[in-house]
Amino acid sequence: IMRWKSTHPELMNRIRTQLSIVLLLAGASATTLGQTNANVPVIGPSLSTGQLVSDIFLGRNVVGPYILSWAKIEPGSEMIFRGATRLTSNVDYKLDPNTGSLVFTSPLKTRDIVRVDFRCIPGQSKQNSAAAIQPIQFNLLDMAAGALSFNAYVRPDAAALGAQTASNPASLLLGLQGATKLAAGSNFTSRIYLDTRGGSLTDRTGLQLMEKSAHRYGTFSMGFTRAGAGFKPVDDAVTTAGKQTLDIQGALKPIHGIAASASFVQNHELPSAGKGNIVTALTEKLGGTLGSTTRFQAIHSQTVTNASDGSNAIKTASRLQIDQKVGAKTNVTALVDQSAQDGTAGHVLNKSTSLAVKSQPTENVSVLGTFKNSLLATGNEDSSSIKVEAAATKQLKLSALMGDRFTKDAVVRSREANLNYALSPAFTVATSLKLLGDGKTDSFAKGVSATAKPTKFVEVAGGIKLRDAWTQGIPDPTAMDTYDAKLTFGLPNKVIRLSAGFTDNPEDDKGLVTRARNRSLTLQSTVGVVVFSGGYTSQEQVLTLQTCQIVDLKMGLKLGKYTQVTTGFKEAQTIDTGLLSINTYSLNLTHRFGSIFDFAVGGSVITTERNGLLQPNPDYRAEAKVGIKF
Repeated sequence: IMRWKSTHPELMNRIRTQLSIVLLLAGASATTLGQTNANVPVIGPSLSTGQLVSDIFLGRNVVGPYILSWAKIEPGSEMIFRGATRLTSNVDYKLDPNTGSLVFTSPLKTRDIVRVDFRCIPGQSKQNSAAAIQPIQFNLLDMAAGALSFNAYVRPDAAALGAQTASNPASLLLGLQGATKLAAGSNFTSRIYLDTRGGSLTDRTGLQLMEKSAHRYGTFSMGFTRAGAGFKPVDDAVTTAGKQTLDIQGALKPIHGIAASASFVQNHELPSAGKGNIVTALTEKLGGTLGSTTRFQAIHSQTVTNASDGSNAIKTASRLQIDQKVGAKTNVTALVDQSAQDGTAGHVLNKSTSLAVKSQPTENVSVLGTFKNSLLATGNEDSSSIKVEAAATKQLKLSALMGDRFTKDAVVRSREANLNYALSPAFTVATSLKLLGDGKTDSFAKGVSATAKPTKFVEVAGGIKLRDAWTQGIPDPTAMDTYDAKLTFGLPNKVIRLSAGFTDNPEDDKGLVTRARNRSLTLQSTVGVVVFSGGYTSQEQVLTLQTCQIVDLKMGLKLGKYTQVTTGFKEAQTIDTGLLSINTYSLNLTHRFGSIFDFAVGGSVITTERNGLLQPNPDYRAEAKVGIKF
């Protein structure tokens, strides 16, 4: 030890500090270590007499809050020491006696020890159950080639809080964390956690091993995590209880423009009794460029599920895509998809092959042709289509689509043509024709619509679509025509935009027509950093006399150039023989990373009322999305 003192004085000072902390905690924990989660209390013989209570905090490099073990303490009774220095109220710290929340004016370092002495009020003070579970960490070794630390996660004694249950016992989770550099570019980390409540070692232990390597020829990683069914994780300790995961990943750097990667993931359920399911997935990828005109990507995956009842299922999927550039104006894409599943239901195979050709012979004309052959479990199917778009002038645009789909039961043919003509910047006319039929039922729709802007503040739009239908050559009298009109008033700079609309027999984006009458009113406004939108829609079903009313309100706050928070309320009412009301409350955060990535996270609460009575079990939803723009 004397030699270490002379050659590693910093390490010896750190060991002395950690040993003193351990001895201090050992003396404090001789009474009620399990009765707090953020600190280590030392409690006198009886709280009913108002005797002194002491809490010890270890710094976490934050100002707080640090929660005392008791709330509603005697105001002004505290004495707070950082080491041997007594701190001054409202200068070095602020303490709320009602909640026991302690905040320092400067962060407590990880080596700082703070002792708080205070008195409780007999019959009024309550043991604090609001403190969050926080780790205590001692860095045993910290060198360039590796590190080792000791951790303790304290779960409060629920019995002292009057809430002792079998699923929420007091516990102390002890752990060791290590990190080692095995070689240049290779790192190995490990974590193991032991639950001091006793019982089966394999049932209450959490383990995590991870190795990552980066070499000149590629990257490699291997991870193993395991937590027994009785393991009680806190924060990010290891993994979910009752689960074992083996994850192996590898990727080679491109060689002559070709890259390869593979992954192996096995998830094993570890229930407290019986056997669990085992799911194993193996995926291989190969992709790259061949010359300057060809790109390809090949993916193969196999997923094996071994159920606890002894049954198993195997699912394989393969995908091959080749993109070929033919000349300067034509691109060809060939795609082969195949999936097969074997299990108790037998062998199921689905396969599709497609070819797409996109060409732009001139600057104003583009042509897209596709052909697809599908071998499905429900029957074989072929489809083909060709679409032509042309801009004859800046004011006149044409498009035409012809498609055929061949199934075992019928041949479905569709023909479609559209024309858009801008007579002036303030007036545009559009016409459309569409024919759809399978030999038994046929339909023909023709429509015309127009948009006019008499002033820069007002816009008027409307249209009509007339439909005819036949069933085996006999006219169908139920074919419905669609009429719609819309009036919009808006001020510059998006200050306000008000729209009112009416539609008779509306058609959705899939071509489905509903025999109903829709009325709508929407409002949009942007004032500074506040964005507001509101809408009211009423739909009256002609045949059933059912009425649906929707009120949709949203308000957004721009927190910066790339971030916006939006809150919303939506009420949907259905008036029939009774009254059904569905209310949705939502909150969302959207952040944009430059011009490529978008990140969104949000949640909603949905409640239901029937005839004025609130239904139990509201629906809670949360989601996170990451978007990539190409």
